[in-house]
Amino acid sequence: MTILIIWLSILTVNAQQASIYSQYMFNGLAINPAYAGSHEMLSITALGRAQSVGLEGSPNAQTLSAHAPIIKNKVGVGLQIFHETLGVTEQTGIYGSYSYRIFYKDFTISFGLQTGINFYKSEFSKLRIDNPGDPVFDSDITSVTPNFGSGIFIKNKRLYGGVSLPQMLSLGNENNVLLEEKPFMIYGGYVFDLTPGLKLKPSTLIKLVNGKAVEWNINANLMVKELFWIGLSFRPTNAIVFILDFQLTDQFAFGYSYDATLGQLRTIESGSHELMVNYRFRFSQKGVISPRYF
Repeated sequence: MTILIIWLSILTVNAQQASIYSQYMFNGLAINPAYAGSHEMLSITALGRAQSVGLEGSPNAQTLSAHAPIIKNKVGVGLQIFHETLGVTEQTGIYGSYSYRIFYKDFTISFGLQTGINFYKSEFSKLRIDNPGDPVFDSDITSVTPNFGSGIFIKNKRLYGGVSLPQMLSLGNENNVLLEEKPFMIYGGYVFDLTPGLKLKPSTLIKLVNGKAVEWNINANLMVKELFWIGLSFRPTNAIVFILDFQLTDQFAFGYSYDATLGQLRTIESGSHELMVNYRFRFSQKGVISPRYF
């Protein structure tokens, strides 16, 4: 088990990860700054993820994001705070987002930028290793690195899609040990009417990182009477994901997902759990909250 933790820690030191949540389709600001303002009102989302439960040192992540439209809805602004742990490594980030939205007759296109800072710490001194004295694990590593990202987001009542580079810089610490990966993301989805009370939303997300295997998420969600979603996702490399998302009121939504791990890792852990809460603030009784498709 100790060997596994060391291996995970080395991976994190060589490249800080850009986490992808299973409920990414309901947490768009986490992957694209151009998503800011797309809920047409102040929207706050909190999400927590416990990954590979039962495995010592397994990843955990929490994120809190808020975004809203301003200046006659032409501009969107957002703020995202995230915290991630993996073994003896810990990362916290704070990012602000800006989007400019152009409205056409049948769709809206947004261009977004974000900038922020990552605080990173790896406490190798806490590791239990079989052969002490290895210089790689002699000292702890800390890093404070700025970064920025960009993206494009397009949507109408039924369709959405986007491309983004959430982290565009690859920065190292003074020893050139710590590097942040620069993911390129492509995603989209469409809502189909099956019956008056039943809608189907297939979607996909592809994450490309130089030198790594392509990460591909294939998803299908079924919406019942605009009250709740039930969904299934497939990540060919590592998991099948089951999703439930409840629209408890016009403004309040709650989601849960469970990742069933594929491959040999499933023999030593019990999958991953993710909780999501979203609240949209309606400050005027004139406004009507549209169905929560994306």
